Amino acid sequence: SYRNVAINAIKAYFKLYLRKKVKGFASIRPPEVYKQPKVYNAEILAIKINNIQNLKHKAILTLGLSAWLRQGELRNLLISNIDSTRMVINIINGKGQKDREVKLSTNTLTVLRNYFKVFKPKKYLFNGQKTEQYNSINAVCQNYLGIRLHALRATGSTFALASGTDIKTVSEMLGHKKIETTKFYIPTLLNRVHQAL
Repeated sequence: SYRNVAINAIKAYFKLYLRKKVKGFASIRPPEVYKQPKVYNAEILAIKINNIQNLKHKAILTLGLSAWLRQGELRNLLISNIDSTRMVINIINGKGQKDREVKLSTNTLTVLRNYFKVFKPKKYLFNGQKTEQYNSINAVCQNYLGIRLHALRATGSTFALASGTDIKTVSEMLGHKKIETTKFYIPTLLNRVHQAL
């Protein structure tokens, strides 16, 4: 991506300022490489998360596994985004400025309510000690589970695929623009499920 930005900047410079066309850049553009995310045993992760005593950390990781939220989406989550009547989480301005709805499970709602009673957040669902938003989400995930939040998101969604959820629903919940992006989870499901945690 860094090289592509540099190439585009050079082309723009020649086109806009020098009024010349430049050829030959296509051959030096790097090919797109997609790394399949690591996927772990969702049931083992769920047990580990359920045993966490810190209610805030437990709520964050429960959402990561059950609702497949990105780090920024968790950080920006407002209390008003949790709709317990319709049992959905409203993601506003997710990646690509997209809004979407994510299913809210009964278990996740219970965890969130237990957290809310103790911490009493005001605006954002998760507050930092000195900031409005909680900024240590990946650190929490690493500390308790030894993985990054993206792996938790991949694990939860892959578990849903394995349990029979159709790929279109999974793709919409993940907030993917193209279903082809979601299809990269399928080889992971078949070949690369990591049991050791």
